[in-house]
Amino acid sequence: MQAVLFDPCDVNLSRVELLCRIADRMGQEIKLAVGCNEPGYDDKPVVMANWNKTNIRGSSDFDYTMPRLSKLFEKLGYAIEWIDEWTICDDCGKAIRTSPDSWDWKPNYFILGDCGEIVCYDCFRKGVNQNPE
Repeated sequence: MQAVLFDPCDVNLSRVELLCRIADRMGQEIKLAVGCNEPGYDDKPVVMANWNKTNIRGSSDFDYTMPRLSKLFEKLGYAIEWIDEWTICDDCGKAIRTSPDSWDWKPNYFILGDCGEIVCYDCFRKGVNQNPE
């Protein structure tokens, strides 16, 4: 039995909320960032998820919902990134890459304290300048 991806109550949701709801109903984690704070990338909204097609349990068929959702997010102006390679700055809410994409890649973030708060370089620099010792 397949999950119901669209419910009549969904008509009042924004397009982005609707796409997130569909991903959630597929059991897929999805993260939205207000922008991107990574050198070499455009500062536009980012959506992160596992965009692979998924195998339908007990069959040799595949579900293409996530690849289709990625195309719809792109049409709405979002950058599409992989959730296991990116995260969100705990301060500004922008996307930051956590996995290398080339041999000369360098992390543009810091992990702070025992709680593991992750902040982009700009937020870290801003915090250091506000709290001089």
